[in-house]
Amino acid sequence: MAKHSKELQEALDHYMGTLGNSPEPIRAMRDYAPEALLGYTRTRRYLMRRPPEDALDMRTKELVYVLLDVVTGNLSGAKNHLHAAMREGLTVPQLAEALMQTMAVCGITTWGQAGWRLCDYAAKIERGEAVNEAGEQGLPALVAKTKTARSGSAGKASQPKAAKNKGRAA
Repeated sequence: MAKHSKELQEALDHYMGTLGNSPEPIRAMRDYAPEALLGYTRTRRYLMRRPPEDALDMRTKELVYVLLDVVTGNLSGAKNHLHAAMREGLTVPQLAEALMQTMAVCGITTWGQAGWRLCDYAAKIERGEAVNEAGEQGLPALVAKTKTARSGSAGKASQPKAAKNKGRAA
């Protein structure tokens, strides 16, 4: 692992920058399959580019990750990406609508196993009651962290739109 220590640290920094934490599965990949982590992170960096380099905004990308985690039964991953999506401006009504679309295509099980739990969890985030893996509590803490992280790259990324987008569809 020492051979790739700088690259591995940069990979972990990528997750901190996009998710606000380094999920346990990523830690385990670093520990047991560091080459795989480097390859996976390279692909993820490509996927997580911001406009104008990429067509989708970060809120939409994180919402897609939430929905894919729901479909594959990864509730903890869905919650992790939900925090990132809400930091980028996703609202509870937008999440609920996207989950209904997922249910229409993939079946009621997606709602029964994870969808309703995510809506409840998103409401807790909005009320400041939920804590993510990095220990941040509620939406105000998430938005403040995003603003702080972006202050050094003001011209490259748009600011979070949590309050402005309330109730609009994704």
